[in-house]
Amino acid sequence: MLSILVIGVVLLLILPVSNYLHQKSQIDQLQQQIADRKQQISKLTDKNQLLDDPTYIKAQARERLNYVLPGDKVYVVSNNGPGSPTDTKKKKTAKEKKKQAGSALTDLAKSIEEADKGK
Repeated sequence: MLSILVIGVVLLLILPVSNYLHQKSQIDQLQQQIADRKQQISKLTDKNQLLDDPTYIKAQARERLNYVLPGDKVYVVSNNGPGSPTDTKKKKTAKEKKKQAGSALTDLAKSIEEADKGK
């Protein structure tokens, strides 16, 4: 009789204990998410403070948009000479266009010849 009572008590405690463990893991996950969000908020706050700084804005404009201040010397390097990557690309596209144009003409001539042979 005592063993049946002990088994009954164990069976009654299984469900609440499993619920407790499940809720505990959910709480841990949510706390981790909260910590991650706080870290993101901290980074965004720092970035927002940087955007209020005029020197940072000037530096970003110069770097990203290639802005210059009055009196700065600007050097533009053109890489369009013979043998440059731009020149070789232009040559390749010109060759491909010629090849496509030539192949289209030859295809047209062949199709005309085949049509004449068929008649």
